[in-house]
Amino acid sequence: MRYPDKIIAPLPAGWIKRMEAVLSEDEDKTDLLREAVMRELERREAMPARERTKPKPD
Repeated sequence: MRYPDKIIAPLPAGWIKRMEAVLSEDEDKTDLLREAVMRELERREAMPARERTKPKPD
């Protein structure tokens, strides 16, 4: 299995259409999500732990 970890992520209304509008022809929505999550993980892992803040629940 290429991606054994799975999540269900509720998204605000309209986000799927926005994602579909910017995807290239051979790109999948999950590709876009993986890239965004990877960038954010790298950004947060690079900062000192004391500067990291936990996201506030909606």
